[in-house]
Amino acid sequence: MRVFCIIRNRWLFLLRNYSAKTLFLLSPLMLIYELAQLVIAIKKGWLKEWWRSVRWVAVHRSEIREKRRAVQTGRVLSDR
Repeated sequence: MRVFCIIRNRWLFLLRNYSAKTLFLLSPLMLIYELAQLVIAIKKGWLKEWWRSVRWVAVHRSEIREKRRAVQTGRVLSDR
């Protein structure tokens, strides 16, 4: 459960709080990070938890989008 929450919450934080421009610019690094995390999850036997967290984010994308909209409209500072 801990692994599931850590992976899921990292994605929730990124998707809610960073601007679209920042997410786009960081996407190559985020892809590398996610692949490394996947390799570690496989080695430690956490593939099920990793996959569950990815699925959870995909299934709840509309809720995440609503929360993102609320956060982004209230922004005062840029990501810089």
